[in-house]
Amino acid sequence: ELRTPLARQRTLLEVALRDRQATNTSFRTACERALAAGEQQERLIAALLTLARGERGLDRFELFDLGVVAGSALAAQRDDAAALGLAVTADLETAPATGDPRLAERLAANLFDNAIRYSPERTTVNISTLLEAEAVRVVVEDRGYGVPQESIDRIWEKFYRVARDGQEKDEDSTGLGLAFVKEVVEQHGGSVAVESEVGRGSKFSFALPRL
Repeated sequence: ELRTPLARQRTLLEVALRDRQATNTSFRTACERALAAGEQQERLIAALLTLARGERGLDRFELFDLGVVAGSALAAQRDDAAALGLAVTADLETAPATGDPRLAERLAANLFDNAIRYSPERTTVNISTLLEAEAVRVVVEDRGYGVPQESIDRIWEKFYRVARDGQEKDEDSTGLGLAFVKEVVEQHGGSVAVESEVGRGSKFSFALPRL
């Protein structure tokens, strides 16, 4: 996964340096593409570090309100959603849970980030918390591109990616966000779920044991 952007970056720079007819414009274009490849590496490394921390296991186990945690995740990314032309709604009721609140906030943030990444302009993303008989749940629902049924069972796997048109390998994604969610949720004794229809949107959620 790291070799691909590294190879792309090297090729861009080597081609630019070998071009005897290069202009300031062509050099600038090559540099911009090389920077984009570098940013992809940075995203992947950050995702790998986050996943590694999640796989390390829980080192905090305390009482927290999943509604407050989900609200913090939403507040941190609301501006990003607005910049993409998305409306955001929230229905966050009190949802007492136990575990690591920092990791729980990262779980909610990953699902929200996933929703805004794959939602077209002028659509709505909703985040909510639910109280169930034995669990508290965070639900993130979008009106985006959806996930093909043949990919539903694989989207929680490390490095598996689905592009907007249903083809694998979305180059803007690391393919680790949902894997991290599943890993950490299961460490909390919880579960993950997804409902999706191509062209209609998706509903991702995770549940943690309630008090």
